[in-house]
Amino acid sequence: MIELEEAREKMTQHMKSQCETEEVALLDSLGRISGETIFAETAIPHFPRAGMDGYAVRAVETRGATAESPSCLKVVGSLVAGVIRRITVRLK
Repeated sequence: MIELEEAREKMTQHMKSQCETEEVALLDSLGRISGETIFAETAIPHFPRAGMDGYAVRAVETRGATAESPSCLKVVGSLVAGVIRRITVRLK
């Protein structure tokens, strides 16, 4: 492990500095680096959301599970994007 500042120094030694910017069409911008921060005018979707789908499980119910001997889990609820719902998961 190295300290953060040392890591930054090592990275910047290998980075090519470009101070010039140019304006290009969006379709020509692939592989380029933006010269300024870009913000969307409208958030899509307009509500807070997770970056990915997933499942929540209790560790105790998956203990010892393998590909040959999987745990059988019961789906107790689901959420769709934009909906806030509280689900309580209880022990059997």
